[in-house]
Amino acid sequence: MGRTEWHVESSIAWDAIHLWAIMRDGERRSQITAQLTVSPVEPGQLVEGPTLRITEAEAQQLMDGLWRIGIRPRDGAGSLAQVDAMNAHLQDMRKLVFDRSPSEPSP
Repeated sequence: MGRTEWHVESSIAWDAIHLWAIMRDGERRSQITAQLTVSPVEPGQLVEGPTLRITEAEAQQLMDGLWRIGIRPRDGAGSLAQVDAMNAHLQDMRKLVFDRSPSEPSP
């Protein structure tokens, strides 16, 4: 069995995000399709399983694709790289302002 690749596209015509799952096995490609059904669940009834089960690598592909088309977390949290860059910048600014010897002229 091959590996699954996830592809993401923003559709203006449909006002939606399209997701494709492609199974690759060497040079062979197959599209994975699904028919989603809605089943009522009574209070206290157990559900059979998740709607979709994907690996962490597949979830990362989805996140990367969604990020590429502009989907961001709503809580305003940036990526770790952005936070690290901002912290480095703040450290540089602190050095410029607070680590100056008294004989150095002000900028």
